[in-house]
Amino acid sequence: MSNIFIARGMMLTLETSRLILRPWQDRDRAPFAAINADAEVRRYYYPSLLTAAETDKLIDQANERLMRDGIGFLAVERKADGALIGGAGLSRPGPEVPGSFLLEIGWILGQPIGGRAMPRKPAIIVSISPGSNWVPNA
Repeated sequence: MSNIFIARGMMLTLETSRLILRPWQDRDRAPFAAINADAEVRRYYYPSLLTAAETDKLIDQANERLMRDGIGFLAVERKADGALIGGAGLSRPGPEVPGSFLLEIGWILGQPIGGRAMPRKPAIIVSISPGSNWVPNA
């Protein structure tokens, strides 16, 4: 696993033997829109399904948060073929989230392609990475 440091104004990348977690790129928009339009993948998310325009807004906001806060949701790319398989990362929960949590670990992964499932690995990468004990200023 590569080192990570979290700092405002820097884009970070995490890498394992099979995955790359990185800032979102324009090439991620169509595949992530397909993931967000999959009813099975989004079954437990609110809102349930997202349009391509809503997905674009989500990607733009994620990159803005990465630059502003030093944390956020990253694109999850499979190293073997460069395919976008989802997103994962840390965020500060908004007022719509019950409780008083400083950080949320979240992920969304598309359905397995060719039998290559990687459930929960992106969240584990984020949660055990150096710097994951970082606490934002309140």
